[in-house]
Amino acid sequence: MFDGGVRSVVGPTGTASIFSTYPREGVSTLTCFFDQVISTAVLTLTVAAIVDERNFAVPKALVPLMLGMLIVAEIFAFSYNCMAALNPARDIGPRVFTAVAGWGSEVFSFRNYQWVWVPIFGPHIGAIVGVWIYKLCIGDHWPIETTPALKQVLSSSNDKSGPAAEPKETTNI
Repeated sequence: MFDGGVRSVVGPTGTASIFSTYPREGVSTLTCFFDQVISTAVLTLTVAAIVDERNFAVPKALVPLMLGMLIVAEIFAFSYNCMAALNPARDIGPRVFTAVAGWGSEVFSFRNYQWVWVPIFGPHIGAIVGVWIYKLCIGDHWPIETTPALKQVLSSSNDKSGPAAEPKETTNI
């Protein structure tokens, strides 16, 4: 057995990192938190850009391939510091499993209970930041497209005679 039957979380024989995420030695908890926020923000911003039909107009058949390549690129780019959780379910479920399966409470008390919050809250905050960046910098600047039903309503309201029938100006929001 690799660990000699003694389940250790970190160190030369630490095996808990097989299941859930742990930071590299020498990387601060704050650095890991920002790593999680930035990596998830980049992920959600890019996902929003790929699936927004007004943006790239990616063929629907290629969306899964592009999203898969995005995940691979994210893992290659951001997993060095703290194993790229990107999804709290990727960390908390396996962490509970390792606590029950013999690693004990150290999986939660690692770094004096400071680390366990990083892969839970970092991706949540990063996802919000990424979508807001996309919305504010790209998504809100596309012209509003009118649907056929809305065009019909607008044209029927303009068919009336009198002062109320003047055409209304449309603006982009």
